[in-house]
Amino acid sequence: MNTAPAKKPPAGAPAWMVTFADLMALLLCLFVLLLSFAEMDVKLYKQIAGSMRDAFGSSRVTKLVGVIEQEGVVQRDVASQVVNVPMPETPALPDESTPVLKEVTAGEAEQESRLTKSLNVVLAKEIEAQEMSIDEKDGVVMIRFPEKTAYPAGSDNLSEKFQPILRKIAGVLSESEGVIGVVGHSDDRPISTERFRSNWDLSTARAVSVVHYILEISGIDPSRLSAQGFAASRPLVPNDTPEHRAMNRRVEITVRVE
Repeated sequence: MNTAPAKKPPAGAPAWMVTFADLMALLLCLFVLLLSFAEMDVKLYKQIAGSMRDAFGSSRVTKLVGVIEQEGVVQRDVASQVVNVPMPETPALPDESTPVLKEVTAGEAEQESRLTKSLNVVLAKEIEAQEMSIDEKDGVVMIRFPEKTAYPAGSDNLSEKFQPILRKIAGVLSESEGVIGVVGHSDDRPISTERFRSNWDLSTARAVSVVHYILEISGIDPSRLSAQGFAASRPLVPNDTPEHRAMNRRVEITVRVE
């Protein structure tokens, strides 16, 4: 019985094998490229994240850094998007505003100086006799009177010497602008009379008497005026001698130019 010889397969690999091998090689190259692109400098990314946290004040950047440290990889395109985020800029004030501000400030200073100058001229005699003093600081004109000029001891009645001085002051203030405050002060010796329960009553009543007199003799708008009493809470000097106590017993008129 004759047996037919077995057929041998054709030499070489099948045609599909070549295509498959090429595909695998290409995929391997692709994975190698992706791996190389995925490598990143964690230290550099921390610096980038820190700058973003300072700019936006967000805690999400810190959480993202933790994820990167755990995984060790991140897509490079995401990192580039983070780096290229445009930062908002605060618009600068126009240069034209600076001269305007300087002009307003200079105008206020000039007006305050005119008020102080006018008071010094009108009250030169009283200032020389040390019956009062005038100072100017931080836009506030301070006119100060000791008790011996303004009131009898323990009273809120204006002295005969004080009234003509107030008329001069009211004449100057009626031609100017600004908020006028009258403040009464006392020393630390307690007082208790039928009219005044304490130095608080006395100091406040003295300030109110000045306000009433100014309103009676001038056309100053009442809304510009105020009266306060601080008793012995704001002394000029320690209440340790009779001379110092006399300095602390005073009434002050302040003018703040608007």
